[in-house]
Amino acid sequence: MIRNVRSALLVLCCFSALALVGCGSSFSCDSASACSADPAPSADDIAACKAELDGACGSEYQAAAQCIQDHQTCTADDTTDPSSGSECTSELTALVTCEGNQT
Repeated sequence: MIRNVRSALLVLCCFSALALVGCGSSFSCDSASACSADPAPSADDIAACKAELDGACGSEYQAAAQCIQDHQTCTADDTTDPSSGSECTSELTALVTCEGNQT
């Protein structure tokens, strides 16, 4: 049960934090969003992102982040479209699976 909650929170965190990255380049935890009305990542967001990259599931996190970055789209008000990254199901599933296997 705790693993499922952790996995769900990880996906939510992944979508919200990774929506802050910019498009068209290699993923970086401190990149600005391609959508100019999105807030810049906070120091806590950057630290949490870097901790995930350095963790046991870092490669899966990197793949999910890169996919979401590559598919980020902006709404009319220049904020990240919440459906951005819907093409990244396999990368997010791999991340959740990896995180679920950690004890």
